[in-house]
Amino acid sequence: MIQNFFSENWGQATEKFYKNASNVGELLWCVDSQHKFDIPYSIVGNGPNVVLMISGVNGIQGFYGSAAQNLFLKEWAPYFKPEISRRFTFVLVHVVNGWGMQNKMPETLDKQSGALIDINRNIGVDFSKKKKIPKNPIYNRAHNLLVSKPEPQKKLAAIKKNSRQLMAKRENLFRGQHAHKNGLFFGGVQPARESLMTRHILDNVMSGARSLTAINFTTGPCMMPQEVTCDVYSHGDFKKIDYFANLMGGFSVSGVGEVVRHDALPRFLKSQYGDKMPVYSANWCLGTYKNPGTFSDYLLLHAGNARWETENYGKISPYTHGKLIGLWYMDNPLWKDCAMVNTYGMFYAFLHRINHFYGKNR
Repeated sequence: MIQNFFSENWGQATEKFYKNASNVGELLWCVDSQHKFDIPYSIVGNGPNVVLMISGVNGIQGFYGSAAQNLFLKEWAPYFKPEISRRFTFVLVHVVNGWGMQNKMPETLDKQSGALIDINRNIGVDFSKKKKIPKNPIYNRAHNLLVSKPEPQKKLAAIKKNSRQLMAKRENLFRGQHAHKNGLFFGGVQPARESLMTRHILDNVMSGARSLTAINFTTGPCMMPQEVTCDVYSHGDFKKIDYFANLMGGFSVSGVGEVVRHDALPRFLKSQYGDKMPVYSANWCLGTYKNPGTFSDYLLLHAGNARWETENYGKISPYTHGKLIGLWYMDNPLWKDCAMVNTYGMFYAFLHRINHFYGKNR
């Protein structure tokens, strides 16, 4: 069955990736003696245009991301025409946040502080220069509201009352948390081991490249179950939205002009390689069954509870953990089958169109 591309845990997912990657290209490993979860990555093709496919930056989303990568390696990569291998180098970085996948958390655990760190807000931060560490006084107010003792009904009511003001600029919640050990989406006070390992992999594979097209596999609430969306980080150049819209065919594409509101990864890719080559970056998000109308309130409620419980009890309660898992992952055979069918269609549209685009424009 097509759902068999999914795995039950990080170890099983990595074993599948190892087997599939070994059959079609070069398999490499990034190993850190201070880190339990090694990061394997596969290189297919030898062209000047790098297509980066990365999974598990938010750990729990690695279940889908790993399945998508294994589908690519088994159903697409073995049948590439020579022209694709000459034009492109496909780099698949498998489950950046192994701890998060294994423990079904979006973040990783910083052993020194005991805090949960979101790699999406950690990888691009220059911790060597204090002036460059994100600051945001408005977040202090949000932190005091959200990361407080869990009283679900009163807390949810307070969040709803204040959410419009707090969310007026989304960076109010996505920036300025480095001063708090358990910020709502904490970025840490130093680069996470996973961030350092990912930087090492990227520097290795980008040597000599002429362009970078980066795809980050994600999951989350969407308007329709199994809806496939593509959030394009344009870095101010909205022509790049057209680029991905053309590549994605009939799939839903939305543009994001400011990358600071969400992920540090596309901002990091732009800062590292943008002055040398075109950089295109997007999230491919596969929808869960959750209604996005309630997404913001419940995400803030349960993410805030998770931080409060971590800080006061040293662990997250099963109830809070279960609520967070449900937003990002569906452990359902039908959902998994549909996920792989939709992902197969995404690859079909993307691979055919990207080859045509570079054939005409490069």
